[in-house]
Amino acid sequence: MKLSVCMMFRSDARYLKEWVCFHELMGVSKFYLYHQGTTESQDGWQDVLQPYIAQGIVDLKRWPYAFHHSGGRNAHIDANQDCIDRLKGQDGFLAFIDSDEMLFSPRYD
Repeated sequence: MKLSVCMMFRSDARYLKEWVCFHELMGVSKFYLYHQGTTESQDGWQDVLQPYIAQGIVDLKRWPYAFHHSGGRNAHIDANQDCIDRLKGQDGFLAFIDSDEMLFSPRYD
């Protein structure tokens, strides 16, 4: 079964390459990443993710909402729901994790 990961990030460029590479080794086939915030973070995340975007491994979506946007909703929860809606009806599993979390399977070859 296909395993995908959904994550919202901001100012995490120094961890993104390791995070993506590690999870590829653990069997993740697709990453749905949401860049959070109304202003552009200046840490170079675009350069880090561009090769993975070009390969089709990373699907990037700009999520311009602050942590809490109008209506009192949480932007992180809304982004997760957006990801669920986008993948509805597809086979596989979807994990929701943060950039400081690593999924590890002791049974994975």
